Amino acid sequence: MEFMKIGNNSLKITMNAKEAKGYDLIEGATLEGEEVKRTFEKLLLRAKREIGYKYAGQKVVAEIFSSKNGGCEIFLSYAEESMYKDLTPKESTKKPPRSITNIFALDCLEDLITVAFGLESVSYKGKSAVYYDDIREGYYIILDDVSTKEEKYCFISEFARYIKNSNIAYLKEHCKCLANKNAVKLFAMLK
Repeated sequence: MEFMKIGNNSLKITMNAKEAKGYDLIEGATLEGEEVKRTFEKLLLRAKREIGYKYAGQKVVAEIFSSKNGGCEIFLSYAEESMYKDLTPKESTKKPPRSITNIFALDCLEDLITVAFGLESVSYKGKSAVYYDDIREGYYIILDDVSTKEEKYCFISEFARYIKNSNIAYLKEHCKCLANKNAVKLFAMLK
């Protein structure tokens, strides 16, 4: 088992198949309620002992990705309380605008260019980035505030697959970034 800190509040855990099975984190396993909590508490305590990862009972967000060898990669992160202390009462009562980040997988460059051109045609103004996966030989486009349920964006599902429970940190670590800003505009120009 390998632990790696990502910044101050995030942690990547890499397990082989035997270790993943020992924690019941094999593909198809269904951990629920207290079982999940105990499993991640064990992992966090081990990370604290082995690499000094600071964890004091905060709520943790976890994402698990299975690997080809039967093991898995787990990304854990939490927000420090100090991040919320600087808010004034006036600011804390306002809800920030909700930004939804979506990741779509595309099989070829032609599909990516078509989606980018379509987004440019409907005046998409959100943030966008594109990553390339050497192993899968496919592309990922990251879009803010796009829902394929909205009529003007429904064309995306003809060329791309929505990736559920996606992790941008995973893409940044395992894929090549082709465009980190204004990817829609850049790839639309290739049409």
